[in-house]
Amino acid sequence: MHDEIDVDVCPGYPVSWQAAALNTVMRGTLKPVSGLLLRTDTGVLAASQLVALATRVPFRLPDHVRLAQDRVGECSGEWIRAGQGLDGEDASGFAGAAGDGGGGRGPAGRGVVEQEVAGQGGAGRGAVERGTAGYGVAGQGGAGSGVAGGETAGGGAEEFDESRVVLYFHGGGYFICSPATHRPITWRLSAAAGCPVLALDYRQGPVHTPVESLQDAIAAYLCLLERGYDPARIVFAGDSAGGHLTLATLLALRDRNLPRPSAAVCLSPWADLTDGPRRVNRLLDPLIPAGRVGWLARRWTIGLDARDPLVSPVFGDYTGLPPLMVVTGSTEVLRDEGRRVAERARAGGVPVRYEEWRRMPHVFALLADLVPEARQVFWHIARFLTATRALAASAGQGRPERSERAAGEPLTGPGSAAA
Repeated sequence: MHDEIDVDVCPGYPVSWQAAALNTVMRGTLKPVSGLLLRTDTGVLAASQLVALATRVPFRLPDHVRLAQDRVGECSGEWIRAGQGLDGEDASGFAGAAGDGGGGRGPAGRGVVEQEVAGQGGAGRGAVERGTAGYGVAGQGGAGSGVAGGETAGGGAEEFDESRVVLYFHGGGYFICSPATHRPITWRLSAAAGCPVLALDYRQGPVHTPVESLQDAIAAYLCLLERGYDPARIVFAGDSAGGHLTLATLLALRDRNLPRPSAAVCLSPWADLTDGPRRVNRLLDPLIPAGRVGWLARRWTIGLDARDPLVSPVFGDYTGLPPLMVVTGSTEVLRDEGRRVAERARAGGVPVRYEEWRRMPHVFALLADLVPEARQVFWHIARFLTATRALAASAGQGRPERSERAAGEPLTGPGSAAA
């Protein structure tokens, strides 16, 4: 079970035509537009307003998904419940893929991660998934899958658990997007985790700073604890800047000797806000102009020490943090920041599942309505979460099925069955 969590994976699925087409479209549209806008505060504000307008376009969710608004600390938040699980999600043939899937080769890169992904042993890691036939699909766990017989990895076999929650921090460079823009991720994450997701609408720039975003994230977590949620039944997750916020919040909680959640999932985390050049994948990335990432980093770190771990988590000491899952795309500019987080966390004794998906763009999970690989990654997340729960239980660290309430009341939240 530990090997299921502490492992590096390079999924060997063939790159779909949908992913290839979207990479081409984004390279010719979003990347140059980002390069033009992310130069001044006026451009940042314009980009923020454009995205806000886009969220007004009706977005249809599956009938089994429920939304409810809430106040969490000083911020608003959105509860997402997808009780049906991932069983209805189409993996577009990937579940039956066979052979090497056109690769599955470990990434050439840095130190430990290169060695482990290349399958050269060490510390219970070193898995390269070739073809990954049946990976994470209900009833197809297979030998060594870490999923008990008859149990699915988030596929909906278990009852939807209102005593658990995933606290989600959306991405957007700390200036755009909202819980509404990230519903393609959050409803599937709810299905994968088998519990509600609370997506936080934290404060963002250009009016606010990442320091205030971190304050909101900590306050939201403490609010969940005040409502009676057990830290062992809470998971953090986030993408891009939200991945940064996930890591910074974990480090801040540890530094304050506060209880930590049970696990965390970071999708393409933006973890280094120093002003160094980003040369890796600067030409290959179909979405993000490397120079504009540097400009944003300088903008958000004015008056701060960019090497402070709460500002740049790649420099953090991860001792005492819960298991992490880090997902990146092989051609994105921020790929190596995810690798470095995995290395630092393992150096601190933290089990890390690092996944690097071939030719996938930044936060490709957001494209799940269009790209089959983006749908498949939620099965991988489900498998990780199932393994972390099983590992905690086998180590005698499990918690009661329902958290104890100070007043003896059931867990309730907006939109829950008990509410």
